Amino acid sequence: MLDGVVKATGRTEDGRDALLAVRMDGDLVGELASMDARPRSATVTTCGPVTARRVIRAENLSRLHRIACPEP
Repeated sequence: MLDGVVKATGRTEDGRDALLAVRMDGDLVGELASMDARPRSATVTTCGPVTARRVIRAENLSRLHRIACPEP
């Protein structure tokens, strides 16, 4: 996220919504789904205007690979 505030919520086993986190400028959201391509485990809802950058899964995995395995 570049600017703004969002809340992340999830469903409990008994069907209630639970607040998981509040994220703001500079934080990542959805990064786990971009790594494992599994269904989302939470819902992110804006708390006003938000500016964000969408990162494509392949770009994210490539960036992580360069960090983890730098060329000599």
